[in-house]
Amino acid sequence: MFVPRLVAKALPGWLVAGSLLGAAACSPIDRTLDVAAGPAGAEGVIDFGLAMIQDRYLEPVVIGDIAFEGMRGLSKIDAAVTIDRPEPRHLILFYRKEMQAEYTAPADDDADGWSRLIVAVRHDASAVSRQLRDADDDIFCQAVLRASLARLDRFSRYVGPDEARRRRAVRDGAGADPEDAASPAVTMSLARGVATIGISTFRHGTADRVARDLVEAEGAPGFKGVVLDLRGTPGGRLDEGVAVARLFIDHGSIGLTRGRNPSSIQIYDAIPGEPGKIMPLIVLVDGGSASAAEILAAALQDSGRAVLVGTNTYGKGTVQTVIRMPNDGEMTLSWARFYGPSGYPLHGLGVLPTICTADDAADPAALLASVTKPHPAVAANIAVWRATTIDETALRGRLRAVCPAGRHGHASGDLAVARDLINDQSLYQRALALTAPVAALATTALVTPRR
Repeated sequence: MFVPRLVAKALPGWLVAGSLLGAAACSPIDRTLDVAAGPAGAEGVIDFGLAMIQDRYLEPVVIGDIAFEGMRGLSKIDAAVTIDRPEPRHLILFYRKEMQAEYTAPADDDADGWSRLIVAVRHDASAVSRQLRDADDDIFCQAVLRASLARLDRFSRYVGPDEARRRRAVRDGAGADPEDAASPAVTMSLARGVATIGISTFRHGTADRVARDLVEAEGAPGFKGVVLDLRGTPGGRLDEGVAVARLFIDHGSIGLTRGRNPSSIQIYDAIPGEPGKIMPLIVLVDGGSASAAEILAAALQDSGRAVLVGTNTYGKGTVQTVIRMPNDGEMTLSWARFYGPSGYPLHGLGVLPTICTADDAADPAALLASVTKPHPAVAANIAVWRATTIDETALRGRLRAVCPAGRHGHASGDLAVARDLINDQSLYQRALALTAPVAALATTALVTPRR
């Protein structure tokens, strides 16, 4: 428990407030459902948030450091309010560079004590700051939790109750996102027997729409195969990415997620009988293909189900869990990494295409040379790619340089290569064999990256 050390400018009433806060009960946490079951007031929300970070974040954290960053977030409400920590257990509150109060901090692993301290500092700072006095609990919680999460990674974040309710409605398919109406998640075009299906994002209903398009494409006269365009697809819902993968993969693993919390360990397997199991399949990827798009691409490549064409993908392989807070807000927290069927972690690495189109000046015939005249470099790089671990930072950097990530958007060269492969089934099968898991894992050499 923290012990306040007051100076002349602090409110005498703080001692009473501090003792009441110290007696407050810990908010209960539901560890099965991501729905809070505790007080919706500021202390309950902060306490719950810190406990979730401590229990569920991807890497072990020092909760005292996270909470201190959250406390410093008060300056987002009033820049004149600052907190200093000259020693690990010693905190000082300043207003306009004048000391207002000193505090003895809780132990670094005491999330409850830190949440009480944060609320107590708010109380003291409100005595001298009009902005903090006027700030309601939602504004206060937002300032603290956003500052806390910013220390973790760029994907962990907090939104207040109003925005959280809107997001839940969109995720559940009960609400409309204005951006969604302007750009449908799935598009399909048919030309000369080749169906090109583009996915702009993975949201509720994406897999169902792709399934319907596959049935329509297969019934078209002269149907030959599918080009799945994931270029520039930033990701979205993991479950929808997995569901699209299941449309094409008949058996085996699609991948798994794993983090510190046991609930983060999820294994995803294929389901027989979906419409796209035997269709020739090319997947277009680039540096804008991220998250669920990369997970889908890795699953299709590792299972030997598709030929990837394009550049290295973005390399966002962490999975976020959305936690409902006691005030009905939401905290999105990175809590797991995704591993492809062959076992490699995608984060910081991405997915390497079979046919690299990073050289924008190359024509389709030149790009297909690695298939028409197979070179061991392709299988070698894929083998090392699949064997790398999350800690091999230097090696992962070298691997990413093999086919540098680029933004190809709607570049016609990628699509021309894809169509050539589908139109020549012998060429398609040779390309597919280059990254087949057994063949690739038998090779161990790494070739020189592209310049």
